[in-house]
Amino acid sequence: MKIKTVVLILTLLLSCSLKYDSKFIGKWKEVGGEKQLEFQKKLNWIILNLNATETLQGRYELIEQDKMQLIFFSYSFPGVIGSIIPVRAKVILSDNKLTLKMSDIDDSKFKKIK
Repeated sequence: MKIKTVVLILTLLLSCSLKYDSKFIGKWKEVGGEKQLEFQKKLNWIILNLNATETLQGRYELIEQDKMQLIFFSYSFPGVIGSIIPVRAKVILSDNKLTLKMSDIDDSKFKKIK
């Protein structure tokens, strides 16, 4: 019975509608790098390909007009099993360019490819 309850609660949490902006939906490639981001509307899902073999997946939500909460589940990241990695980023979106500023020294710049 406990397992059914846990599965039901997780299903309800995952099906909740989070805030998103359709301008983010699609695939983005890092400028001058190999990272790729994909924002999906369904379940507010995000996929971050760090390189050919390392991928993080998770959910995203706009918490303010220019701030995004990213929650990565590291089950697909080599060497890290079952971790949850929360990240807050300042978001700058103009034309087909996206900047995620995660700290004063870390700016990740992406260009929309799809």
